[in-house]
Amino acid sequence: MSEAEQVRVMILCVNEIAETLNGNSFHNLPLIMDSSASGGLSPFWADFVDYQPSNIKLETAAHTNTVIGVGTLMWKFHTISGKTVFVPQVGYHMPKASVRLFSPQSYFRQFGGHGEIFGDNFLMHLADGQTIEFPVDKVTILPLFNGCSCSLTEKRAHGSWVC
Repeated sequence: MSEAEQVRVMILCVNEIAETLNGNSFHNLPLIMDSSASGGLSPFWADFVDYQPSNIKLETAAHTNTVIGVGTLMWKFHTISGKTVFVPQVGYHMPKASVRLFSPQSYFRQFGGHGEIFGDNFLMHLADGQTIEFPVDKVTILPLFNGCSCSLTEKRAHGSWVC
């Protein structure tokens, strides 16, 4: 499959996920593990622990989107051992995005660790030895994680390293 065909399949899968969600809710929108993304992406300003406004136009085959901010996203995960971990990532704020994206290679370059596909899961091994499991969605065949948003209290408690 050519790179262009792979991109078309990815866009179709992302659109399918967006259509099956109960609205574009802050608490219900899953995070997609996207190994082709150069950074994180969220439609929600509330996902960021720090933020710089921007005005970056992104052209796609269908239309133009605007990134209105760049900053540090904070995601909350539960490891396979039951521990709650807070994972930062540089990302883009695009209010019209229908999904959240996490870039594993961007994270690993900055913080270490590695990932692997194991059965129907993507396993994200953090540098401290913790492992996060992203189940692969049976319909889209993409690793998804639900419940990744952080409360303001959690961002204040675990986002101080950013400042």
